[in-house]
Amino acid sequence: MAPATQMLLQARVDAPPAGAGANPQPPAPHKAVADDTRAGAADLDAAADEPGPPGDGAASGPAQPPPIYPTRLPDPVRLLYRLQLPQRNVPAQLTWAPEADRYHLRLEATGPLGQPVLVQTSQGGFDAAGLAPERFVDRRGARGARAANFQRDIGRITFSGPRIEHPAWPGAQDRLSWMAQLAAICAAAGAMPPQVSMFVVDGRGLGDVWTFVDQGVETVATALGPAQATQVVREPQQLIDWRVQAWLDPRRGWWPVVLRMTVPRSGAVFELHLQAEPTALEKPR
Repeated sequence: MAPATQMLLQARVDAPPAGAGANPQPPAPHKAVADDTRAGAADLDAAADEPGPPGDGAASGPAQPPPIYPTRLPDPVRLLYRLQLPQRNVPAQLTWAPEADRYHLRLEATGPLGQPVLVQTSQGGFDAAGLAPERFVDRRGARGARAANFQRDIGRITFSGPRIEHPAWPGAQDRLSWMAQLAAICAAAGAMPPQVSMFVVDGRGLGDVWTFVDQGVETVATALGPAQATQVVREPQQLIDWRVQAWLDPRRGWWPVVLRMTVPRSGAVFELHLQAEPTALEKPR
């Protein structure tokens, strides 16, 4: 049993039965927030049943850098999603805020009491390969944040926890920026290329080449009605890594109307479903 799954099961065992106690009282607001935040963190950890990073001091990555593609950046936008996890279904907001030579990308999901369940941020600049992330931060529930730092002056990606390094290839992305990079590649090409590969890292030190393969245009059901979207699939190299399916809508800036990430071995699921039409943000002057 995975440690995260064991933690989640133990949390259920330790929880008091409903109605326990002679004079039950409604929980204090801060206690409810804390409990719900911990539950969210457990769900997210269960969904992230991935291989652990290599030992400290390891340096890894592909032998050769993935290809570089022409890009055309999406306009500033805010997208409202529903985030679905094994035990959770909460609202999430994705904000893409590019400036003249910088960008900020943020995904935030909140629980029913307004507490953060998931906050991911990616910030950086641009270069000939498109987005050039500098720092990615991943915070889940009340747990400490994990971060990836793209030190392009020395050509390495380092992390806040483990002493692991990956090559900072041109076009290398983080677990959030890949969505904007893929949208930019599709916008420049006017369609999803037959295949797009990019090196992607998370905040734990894990890094691998993600190759997205065009599966063609499909009619996909959304909260806004049927959408004609291009499905792309990334097949993992290991059964304990993420399989990624994204339905990209050219009418909505090539952002996913549905994003489904699953771990084949555990069956863990992480999904985003678009809930409203994207809101255009003011373009920087």
